[in-house]
Amino acid sequence: MKTALKWIVGIGCLLFGIMSITTSVIGGLLFLIAGAFLIPPIFEKINSSGKINRTLKIIIPIFGIFVAFILVGMSASKEVETAFKEIERKKAKAYANLTEEEKDSIENEKRVKDSLKIVEEQKQIELKKQSEIDERKKNTISSKQLYSAYDANEVNADQNFKDKSFYVTGTVEEIKKDFMGDIYVTLETGELYSFVHCYFDDENTAAKLNKGQKVTFKGICKGMVMTSVTMKDCKLVDNI
Repeated sequence: MKTALKWIVGIGCLLFGIMSITTSVIGGLLFLIAGAFLIPPIFEKINSSGKINRTLKIIIPIFGIFVAFILVGMSASKEVETAFKEIERKKAKAYANLTEEEKDSIENEKRVKDSLKIVEEQKQIELKKQSEIDERKKNTISSKQLYSAYDANEVNADQNFKDKSFYVTGTVEEIKKDFMGDIYVTLETGELYSFVHCYFDDENTAAKLNKGQKVTFKGICKGMVMTSVTMKDCKLVDNI
């Protein structure tokens, strides 16, 4: 029973040691514990039988390989750490031996590189922003244009706009709620009784809107309802 327990503990430590092989200290400690539990039972079997059975012939070399593996890993890790420290030491020594003018020159060069990097990053941000603006302009229509398209040919307008997401700009005519309590903003179309209704659920934003204010909504067109075009699931976005 005790031998079986030693085998269980030893093999368990061996397995955990394998899993933590990248952390050499923990891995090495677990391998040592595994050896302490596995090696005595191995030699007990040798002493009792007078010969090494087939299982032990397999276990002993494997255990030796893993021990060697962890020792090599510890050695390599230490060598890498030492090499990095030596490089840093040489850099610090070389910098200390420079004249003040040379140090200033290096610092200035570093500042120039940092400045160029910032300029390049800013340039990439501006290019991305401009690309987004250009793409948005292609996907934007005024409330007057949208209504005119439906007024001219509703079938054609449905093919071009219905169930599609895009931006619509216009001037606020009304901010209201329908009979279900849903908020919508009415945009002018140039017609007396025809509008573009933009439904959205941001009550706080709706409360800050004013009649005559120029706005831009992104939403999904649901076609003509009665004499007005309806946009659903709208979000108020910044004007460009």
